[in-house]
Amino acid sequence: MIYAAIARYLGFGSATGAAWEGDWEELKQDLGAMCAAFLLSAD
Repeated sequence: MIYAAIARYLGFGSATGAAWEGDWEELKQDLGAMCAAFLLSAD
């Protein structure tokens, strides 16, 4: 999921107009929070 989000942000395999859309800092924070939630969740 992290790879897909970063690849989409950078425009890998998509239209060139979609690249660099959104806030890079917010994306990093959201991905970090998602990873932490996954690692801290119970089985």
